Amino acid sequence: MIKKLNTSRAFELDALRGLAIIMMILHHLIYDLRYVIGLDVFAWQDSNFFIDWIRAPFVFIFLFVSGICCSFSKNNFLRSLKMAIVAVLFSGVFFAVSVITDSEMYVYFNVLHLLALGTLGYALLSYLEKKHSLKNINAILIFAGVIFLWIAYPLSRLDPSYNPFLLPLFEGFAAGVGMADYMPLAPWFGMFIFGALFGRLYYQNKQTRFPNCHANIRTAIIPFEFVGRNSLMFYLFHQPVLLALLYLLQFLGIIG
Repeated sequence: MIKKLNTSRAFELDALRGLAIIMMILHHLIYDLRYVIGLDVFAWQDSNFFIDWIRAPFVFIFLFVSGICCSFSKNNFLRSLKMAIVAVLFSGVFFAVSVITDSEMYVYFNVLHLLALGTLGYALLSYLEKKHSLKNINAILIFAGVIFLWIAYPLSRLDPSYNPFLLPLFEGFAAGVGMADYMPLAPWFGMFIFGALFGRLYYQNKQTRFPNCHANIRTAIIPFEFVGRNSLMFYLFHQPVLLALLYLLQFLGIIG
């Protein structure tokens, strides 16, 4: 008889985030094969079906789970600072690459910037709640989440234009800018906010919601848990590794 694991760690969050990261890596792999290596493959990745019905759900999972994890941290101010530093360095590297290669691979605002800003915002609300007895935090989160989800529609009705100050808000303000990666606040920030709300409501004890999950399931999802626990490292280094492998395969004549 197979024993069941009984652990307090919220392994389901690690696994979900890991799944989202793995799907992102696969997406970048097919993108690199088509647009970097130049193979005539995977044209469907430009379709609305792929963007709206395949990519979007995994982005949602990642942001939602990241929001939930704010309720687990003892120091979200420090977490936001670390993510902000990584985000700035990430932007700096891609700025240098763009200048050196005379290409447009800038990263002005992506998921790292969004997570740093969201974590900082949650840290401020938590501080006001604990130190100054700010009430109705959940209502504030609901209102903010709805605003960021809703505002994407009226903004989409505007004519696209370039505005460096509003570029982080919505893609319409990034018109004509070549970027290697981009994730505007509207609507994606709303998904992070609702994740933070979900964490407050359903992970108050900071433990798994499935303490009696069967051992076979836990064993099957170990790879996803590992990736989820190390999501930042996978995010930062997966693309250089992919490109190195693909260029090596191209050099060897295996692809291309």
